[in-house]
Amino acid sequence: MNNKLILTSFFALLLILGGCGSSTTVTGPTSTSTNKSQNNYSDSLYVDVRENDERAAGHVSGAIHLPLGTIQAGQTSNLPKDQPLIVYCRSGRRSALALTELKSQGFTNIIDGGGMNDLKNVQIVQ
Repeated sequence: MNNKLILTSFFALLLILGGCGSSTTVTGPTSTSTNKSQNNYSDSLYVDVRENDERAAGHVSGAIHLPLGTIQAGQTSNLPKDQPLIVYCRSGRRSALALTELKSQGFTNIIDGGGMNDLKNVQIVQ
């Protein structure tokens, strides 16, 4: 009986210690915005996919405002298909969804700018 208790305790300890060294990393959408300072995106058009109240708090100067829901509804005729588009939102989740949706609508030159804090070397206006 004593051996069973020791053996069971040993395996329980192994399970506990084995789990301590492992870790899981959850990452958000892939964003190429970290390379913006290294690449020339001067001919790109920024597309703000946030809602009206978020945009009012500040947005990239010259950006087109096209909320994600509008893109998902297919109302993208005002976006040029021959110009690089950089989509951005607050955190990066909606920009990734917008990128996928725009690709399904035939846009090919799209960059996921991620969230507002990911954007580098841009002028923010209100």
